[in-house]
Amino acid sequence: MIYALQEEHNDDLPIPLTPAEHLSIEYPPLFDVEPCQIVVAPLHLTLGVVTVLLRLGVEAAALHGGRAAAAPAAATAAAALLEDVRVRPVPYHGVGFSGRECHRITQRGAVVCDALDGHIPATQLAALRTAWVEWAAMVRTLNRAQEIPAKGIADFCTSVQRFAPALLVAFPCLSISPKLHALTQHAPDFLRRFGSLGSYAEQALESRHAFFNHARAQFTADSFLGSCAQLVQRAAVERQPLAEQILRNRTTRKSAAAGGRKPKSPADGRLRANKSNNRQTAAGARKERADMDAWAAGRATKAVVTIDAFKNRLAKAAQRAVAAAAQLAAQVAAQVAAENGAAPAAVNLGQAAAPPPGPGAPEMAAAATVEHPLGNGEAEDDKIEEDELNVGLVLMLG
Repeated sequence: MIYALQEEHNDDLPIPLTPAEHLSIEYPPLFDVEPCQIVVAPLHLTLGVVTVLLRLGVEAAALHGGRAAAAPAAATAAAALLEDVRVRPVPYHGVGFSGRECHRITQRGAVVCDALDGHIPATQLAALRTAWVEWAAMVRTLNRAQEIPAKGIADFCTSVQRFAPALLVAFPCLSISPKLHALTQHAPDFLRRFGSLGSYAEQALESRHAFFNHARAQFTADSFLGSCAQLVQRAAVERQPLAEQILRNRTTRKSAAAGGRKPKSPADGRLRANKSNNRQTAAGARKERADMDAWAAGRATKAVVTIDAFKNRLAKAAQRAVAAAAQLAAQVAAQVAAENGAAPAAVNLGQAAAPPPGPGAPEMAAAATVEHPLGNGEAEDDKIEEDELNVGLVLMLG
């Protein structure tokens, strides 16, 4: 790859780059894989991006107010997720949310933003609202197990291209995780090449497992693979119009109209208040609240740690910039002194190192001007050039 970039493709780019700048990681991979051949896992991307959007609001509060502001923001978001969105964290996925609950959070991302209103600046809150809206549109394409039309592919790629850059502008503390990198860099290439992302997802395979497990009672064999072979052979031998329905097990259904599955009246049985289950018990409510409180406390702690690390990186970068500027100033001063044939003078960010003028200073300056070996006119030119150099150093180091 490095040799190819050096010899051929680098010259075709608008801004030629070095081979190291072309690589997305510090060390070269063991083998090269075309980005369009990298299989994107929609389930893991859904879990990862929802987690990123949830933590950004708490980190923004920690950036402006520290732990004292991060804890209330996390608690408010947790209360909104529990009471309005009706989700709760699971003990796996890093004590996060499962796939079905991530889809529910994505559909109601505005609820999370409303809960954070007043805890983070208005500009960051507006950027977070926009990110939730764009992510909701991308999720439908990401998890759809069918061929995506050309317009849908173009819309998805456009949304992905502006998703991460907009977040980086509004939230400088954001670090690009591997899942966010896979979404922005590999998902569009894979979608353009194969026309679908959800068709190659592990959710489809898991759903087929459930169907074949159910069909083993009708097609018995010595192994699970033998049962699957008998099922496929029967559908192939019969060659009937209903053969595909045998494989599908009549589980397909059409999508409901917009708002068709939402409750229409206060007495609707789909409302949580009208359901009688374990979640309505006092013990269940306490367990839910305890889980969400633990999630909020952990999120606030991680946000503070992330912001502290971000501030340390900024401080170290500022120190390196000051050290580099001081080194550059010293080199420029030494070069000027060498050209003038004098000893290197101390440079302190544009401030003169000479002592304040005392009695007789004007007479000494006049004598020095007269005795200048290049003459008064050339001495004046040197003085002007030296003043311009000092002004340039001050502007550069400032």
